Amino acid sequence: MAELLPLLQGLLAPVLASCSLFGLYLIIKFIPDLSLQTFFDAYFWLLGSLAIFGAAKPLLRFTSGPLGKRSIEWNPPKGWLIDEQGNDLDLVQLAPSDLIAVGMAVGLATSELLGHHTSFTLNNMVACLVATEILALVGVRSFRTAALLLVGLLVYDVFWVFGSPSVVGENVMLQVATSDLVVGPTRLLFPRAPGSVGEAADFPFSLLGLGDIAIPGLLAALALRYDASRITNMQARAVAAAAA
Repeated sequence: MAELLPLLQGLLAPVLASCSLFGLYLIIKFIPDLSLQTFFDAYFWLLGSLAIFGAAKPLLRFTSGPLGKRSIEWNPPKGWLIDEQGNDLDLVQLAPSDLIAVGMAVGLATSELLGHHTSFTLNNMVACLVATEILALVGVRSFRTAALLLVGLLVYDVFWVFGSPSVVGENVMLQVATSDLVVGPTRLLFPRAPGSVGEAADFPFSLLGLGDIAIPGLLAALALRYDASRITNMQARAVAAAAA
């Protein structure tokens, strides 16, 4: 069940994002020798592994035939696992394909990590799966909240990309996005054409942040839930009409 954001949290989201972005910029600017990459590597490895497993598990269960049947039972120690209501899980049923999904998730996340996040193919795959998991876990309560988030994202992007040079003296968004302080699947990478010009022309990739995918995705997910709530059961109507 997705956690639904109320209007107030939608209003605060761009503000909190701005504080985080500017905080990272200040660290890059004034503490350039600070290295948090080991922490971020461990964090993104775990996040990527969970995202890949979440995407691979249902697909493998559906396509693996007998291996997709839940034939493995495990009794976890009390307090290790809980359900969505917060109750302890006494029995976990797994399919053999789930173990394949675990191996696939750990292998791909480790490959992405060992490549130092420079393989744009692996990076983009993990980033897209992370965005998918975000949309599965977080939603918005109303179209008003979604509209507020989109407007806030627009103001956030416009200010930190185009307005910050006149206020701070540098493009804050670009400095953070292309720095070596935070390197991981937090953005989509697209190789630049040879001879590219403009800001950060020496950076080998064009960038698209996950926020530019996840925030519009919240609106799309809300529209999908709304459509599902309004759908008409045509079969039930036909049965009722035939009975009448």
